[in-house]
Amino acid sequence: MVSFVGGEGGIWRVDRQQTVTGPPLPVAARLAVVDGEAVGDHAGVWVLRGTTSPAAAEEFEDLVGLLRETEEWSYVDREIDL
Repeated sequence: MVSFVGGEGGIWRVDRQQTVTGPPLPVAARLAVVDGEAVGDHAGVWVLRGTTSPAAAEEFEDLVGLLRETEEWSYVDREIDL
């Protein structure tokens, strides 16, 4: 289980949020990614939880590979260590 905590803390800066369906999430300035369900010191305005798997990791690496080929990738100020 992984928790994605949106709020004022976390190493990732949130540049924008876009609602695809349903009600929008409250605005978050930062994002923390925490192993497990307990978010500890990472109090936020919202928490999304999910699981990871080898298949999901492979799909993620494929997606990052595709993103690296786009012009927008040059704006990424923090590269993910895969």
